[in-house]
Amino acid sequence: MSKTIEVEIYKYGELSERSQQKAREWYIEGMDYEWWEGVYDMATHDGYEKGFCIDKIFFSGFSSQGDGASWTGQVDVRQWLETNVPDSIGLSAWCQLIQEDVISKHVKVEANNAHYCHESTMSFQDVEDETDGFADEYEMVLPSIFKGMQIQHLFDIIATDPNCPFKDTATITNAITESGKVYAIGIYHRLREEYDYLCSEEMMLDHFDCNDYHFTNEGRLA
Repeated sequence: MSKTIEVEIYKYGELSERSQQKAREWYIEGMDYEWWEGVYDMATHDGYEKGFCIDKIFFSGFSSQGDGASWTGQVDVRQWLETNVPDSIGLSAWCQLIQEDVISKHVKVEANNAHYCHESTMSFQDVEDETDGFADEYEMVLPSIFKGMQIQHLFDIIATDPNCPFKDTATITNAITESGKVYAIGIYHRLREEYDYLCSEEMMLDHFDCNDYHFTNEGRLA
């Protein structure tokens, strides 16, 4: 013979403070979907415009001192320069050297995520100067204001341009590395903001109302 047991159910706002806490814990633990995908998509899109061609993003959060985000892929050196250097004759000279394969077109970005995911795990390949691979008399061949000029003439232009902050590939490498890590920090902040929003009381209550959730007096989903 079956026996029916009636269980009183409540809306979230009708629960005791302790039971509301249980309901909140259940809600947060149930966030097993890939909520971070939207942030990944935005970071990848925005990064591309800055010269960061992102293949993968890694992160951990949000309670440990070692938490953070990093990314792997490559940097489009010309795009990065055009984003970070004022329009000038020096910038144009760097871009021409890149087009002519005298300077690296791309640099590889890797990350060692064995223990942590923060920006300090990232490593950036050097921007290479391939001048030694060209004869001294080599002249620029692609259409531009520099066509017919020798490589050293372009470096002389770069060296004397006060509006171009980068005079050699080493300073470009250092700046790319710094900005790539800063971008990873920005990704982590976006992820944290998204997580805090999804875990907010406002979002949780909206979720409960939309799904017409009811709970037992212990804060369990009925």
